[in-house]
This record gives sequence, C-alpha cells and structure tokens, in this order.
Amino acid sequence: MRAKRPLVLIAVIVACTTAVYWVVNFDPCTTELAQAIPSPDGEKTLVIFHRDCGATVDFNTHLSVTLASQKFSFDQFPPVFSVGGEKLRARWISSDEIEITRPAGERIYRQGSRSGNVSIVYR
Repeated sequence: MRAKRPLVLIAVIVACTTAVYWVVNFDPCTTELAQAIPSPDGEKTLVIFHRDCGATVDFNTHLSVTLASQKFSFDQFPPVFSVGGEKLRARWISSDEIEITRPAGERIYRQGSRSGNVSIVYR
C-alpha cells in the first residue's frame, strides 16, 4: 500500500499544476482578423480585428500596430484604438504615421496617440 502513495502524490501534483496553468492562461475571447495593412516601408503592419467575448459583450473593433516580421498576438500587440461597432477605416500616411477615421456615433473605448514610433492622427 505504501508504494502507491508516491504515485498518488505525483498524480495530484500534476493535476493541480495542469489546473493552475489552464486557469491562468484561459481567455474566453476569440480574435478575428479583419484587415492587415502593411506600412509603406514594409516593416510594420496595421491590424484591424474584432474580439468576441460572448453574448454579454457588444461587438467591437480594435486596431494594433505590429511588426511585419512577427505573427499578430492580442497580448503582444495591444490595441491602440478600440471602438464599439464594426466599421473602422485606417490607412498609413507614411511609414511612421497612421490616419484613423473615427466611426460616427460609435463609442470609443481607447484612443492612443502613438504606438511605438508610429504617431496616430484622427479624423
């Protein structure tokens, strides 16, 4: 009977570690990419995306500036602009400046002025 105790202890430790990992890394939201616009110099990408967090959260649209050499990740490239609704227009003015046209009548949740070395102009 004593030989089984270490195995039970190991099983409990593995189960607890797995549960903690799952809880810490759980994200109930999904990210849907809507548009990716490369910068004129090709080094960055303007990413427009939606986050679906279930029925209790209204539809929303976000904009992030990412490095072209890296895959988009919501956690690594947090949005610099977030708005309720789904219509969002943005374009590169130059390799270090973006123009965002704010949708009329939509609630704006986040409106940054810079993303790294890229400045943002709003219309």
